[in-house]
Amino acid sequence: MPSIAKVAVAGLLYSYDRVFDYLLPPEFSSVKPGCRVKVGFGKGNAEKAAMILEIVSENEAKELKPVKALIDPKPVLTGEQLELAVRVAERTFCPIYDAIKLMLPSGLGFLDKITYQKTTDRDPQSFDEPQRSVLLYLGDKPVSAQKLKKETGVGSEILEIMVREGLLESSVKTARKVGDKTVKLLSLGPEKPKRQSPKQAAVLKYLEENGESAAKQVSYYTGASNATINTLISKNAVIANEQLCYRESYESAERIDPDSLILNKDQQAAYETLSALAPGSNALLFGVTGSGKTMVILKLVQKTLSEGRSALLMVPEILLTPQFTKLFTGCFGKRVAVLHSGLSEGVRLDEYRRIKNGDADLVIGTRSAIFAPLENIGLISMDEEQESAYKSESSPRYDAGEVAAMRAKTHGALFLRSSATPSIRTWHAAQNGKIALVKLGARYAGARLPSVKLIDMRDESPVAPGGVLGETLLNALKNTRDNGRQSVLLLNRRGHDTIVICYDCGEVIKCPHCSVALNYHIANGRLMCHVCGYSTAEMRCSKCDGKRMRFLGSGIQKVETELAQLLPEASVLRMDTDTTVTRDAHDKLFTNFKNGEYDILIGTQMVAKGIDFENVTLVGVLNAEQGLFSGDYKGAERTFSLLTQVVGRCGRGKYSGEAIIQTYLPENRIFEYARNQDYEAFYNDEIELRRQLLHPPFCDICLIGVSGENEKETAKAADEFLELVKEKTVGTEFPVRAYGPAPAQTARAANRYRYRLTLKCRNTKGFRDLIGQALKDFSNAHKRDNITAFADMNPEQYY
Repeated sequence: MPSIAKVAVAGLLYSYDRVFDYLLPPEFSSVKPGCRVKVGFGKGNAEKAAMILEIVSENEAKELKPVKALIDPKPVLTGEQLELAVRVAERTFCPIYDAIKLMLPSGLGFLDKITYQKTTDRDPQSFDEPQRSVLLYLGDKPVSAQKLKKETGVGSEILEIMVREGLLESSVKTARKVGDKTVKLLSLGPEKPKRQSPKQAAVLKYLEENGESAAKQVSYYTGASNATINTLISKNAVIANEQLCYRESYESAERIDPDSLILNKDQQAAYETLSALAPGSNALLFGVTGSGKTMVILKLVQKTLSEGRSALLMVPEILLTPQFTKLFTGCFGKRVAVLHSGLSEGVRLDEYRRIKNGDADLVIGTRSAIFAPLENIGLISMDEEQESAYKSESSPRYDAGEVAAMRAKTHGALFLRSSATPSIRTWHAAQNGKIALVKLGARYAGARLPSVKLIDMRDESPVAPGGVLGETLLNALKNTRDNGRQSVLLLNRRGHDTIVICYDCGEVIKCPHCSVALNYHIANGRLMCHVCGYSTAEMRCSKCDGKRMRFLGSGIQKVETELAQLLPEASVLRMDTDTTVTRDAHDKLFTNFKNGEYDILIGTQMVAKGIDFENVTLVGVLNAEQGLFSGDYKGAERTFSLLTQVVGRCGRGKYSGEAIIQTYLPENRIFEYARNQDYEAFYNDEIELRRQLLHPPFCDICLIGVSGENEKETAKAADEFLELVKEKTVGTEFPVRAYGPAPAQTARAANRYRYRLTLKCRNTKGFRDLIGQALKDFSNAHKRDNITAFADMNPEQYY
């Protein structure tokens, strides 16, 4: 019976995507689901990669295209991962292969290496240029396309013409994007040379005494060169073998005996409650900042690993992974693998291999780590579960928490969310008994919560004209430094000046490609767009051609400049996306600050999490109210969480802490709740407002984004999408409330106009199928006008 491979094809638009059938030739009879293959696709039979999802046998042969070539001799994805990819694709409205790519490290990608070889015996001089230069260069050996183009200056079009004319033959070899790392191992061979140089004798003696050893190690201890070793290999006196090895993702940490870490009474009670939950349970570990939630998680990991099961720990930001890694590698050594985008492709590939081969059974990572190829998972932990970083804002728009719940259910694992400020949705689920709630009451080791001062900046003007720092905060910074302690300042705004205005006509200087104001960055002297990345050093008004500018607003770079003027004796470290672009930058900056090299750390929201330094006794928050004007229903939740988290960064050790919050809206309810670290009071207030306005968790939100190059046509297309939704929901049981369409928050980005349609709904499979079909119908209707649409279920950031 013929075998049929059901595959997901790469590079397809969502409107064309489905599972396709291909005939599996006899030579590929050993291929299994989870292997990638090459197939011919479409009328032009274009060669594309595809992933085998399933192999079935048919009684009758169908007229199908055959699979062309095999990319992976062994499966690179497990059956669970394949099923998960299909589910993620359905929930995020993306092609199946795009979801599959989430499961694979980028280093496992492949490249097609094309080579050309001469197939004619005619004299190259009988041809005109550029064919003559190609034939003269080729000779009798095949040459890679890249090298041939570089040496002759001939493009792909000419080479393909020569192939069609029978002058050249091309061949394609698929190779891995990143190769495996290997180590050269040496051992004694069967022959013993009669004549030996002193270095050769030293090599043979070393191998005789130490057995098989790495070539670098042999060279180091004997002083032998590669030439010496190769001579012994050629004489069969030494045998060389290449062995796969792993690239290191982290430095070895000081060994910690996990049994020596003792839980206090509250932590022990929380640990026992969580340990007793039924397999496949969901739970929330709630406790104020510094209450010791990480230690409870560590003990749960220890228990899970001792039972022969694996564990996955997620953190929201790359900067949090070094601290987690140091603690858990200290306890569990090389059983730990780390996965995040800050690692090189080669390291990520090796970490994937370690996990898949069973050499690592504890994974620490950011959002994408949820797809790690772990088997027999017993625990999935999501630290700071409320963070928006767990939700992808680009396709595939998946929610790591949602995926974690799927995997936990499949494996019968405990899915544990933890936070001092859980999301409203999670707390509501805990209050209604949908997930278990476990609380930690006080800070660990008797540490006290910091005292909090709320400064009304309407009464206390900034010390420096046009500055940000008030007198109360400035004096506190000075006193903290004089006492040998450290401070953290939060301003969630990049750049130096957030608005630049033409002095002559009053025009705001905007990005030429987006409908947003340019920010001035003093570090590079440029105006920069934080949406599309555009930058310019030219200070010129596009309206009146004026060159005189007024700089308004305050970004983090202005605070750095202000501190240098007002506290010149203080050493200041700035931490934002501009200073953390290089690999390991987060860890190095945190290490420098922890070692006392700086008095003050100023940063954006990244400094609100993960800082657990005993010497930090002061936290200052600048322009604390700015997050309340985000334009969506989560503004209050995000602001409360950010303030509560950053206030909790100080006073975590033996020294008491103080937090100073500067705001122009001190009467807002959020600041009083954050001052008291009173999450439950905040929740009770916020949940009632959401109930009245029908906001999540009392509904789900499906955001439809429509974009195009022509504003009127884009607006018209957005109206069309609304009509599609109306048509498809008539006579159905799906309750939907539509708002819009209206211009997006950033109405124009990267030269495309953007509209949004907000649907309040229920996130059911039936509703998602309806929206998926609407997206496909819309795409087919707008094939030629470059207008596109996407759907995002429960977005964290409004379009």
